[in-house]
Amino acid sequence: MSPIRSPSLALRATKRRGPLPASREALLAAVPSAPLAFFVWKAGWSIALGEAQWWPTRPGLLCLAVSLVLGGALLAALIQTRRRSDPLHPGLGGAALGVASGAAAAVLVDLWCPVGHAAHVALGHVLPMLLLGLIGAWAGGRALAMRIVR
Repeated sequence: MSPIRSPSLALRATKRRGPLPASREALLAAVPSAPLAFFVWKAGWSIALGEAQWWPTRPGLLCLAVSLVLGGALLAALIQTRRRSDPLHPGLGGAALGVASGAAAAVLVDLWCPVGHAAHVALGHVLPMLLLGLIGAWAGGRALAMRIVR
């Protein structure tokens, strides 16, 4: 699975044909699959191409920061766009949006980042997806839930 496809799968899991959002099972499957798919893809290609050396000067903190900023901006836009639209699973929907935002940011940062060591990929590219998933779950529970207006 390509890293470009994993954010689209996670984002697609938040949608469904018809008036109801995606099922709980689809959301639960999408949230952990994108970080795992990205890690396996990046580490696998880095090993295959001989680019998996450790760079002591690049532990992954810069990639972590850039991924969180890019993914956080995308997540904020997605949460705002989908505001008050999920009657059943707002927290899980927010988590899927967060992971999709983090995966999209990880792909963009990966185009720039030359480091392929597994520890760097885990810290700088996969951890932001997980953190944005947690932030998305928190924000989704507050912003995506439908409210009764009186």
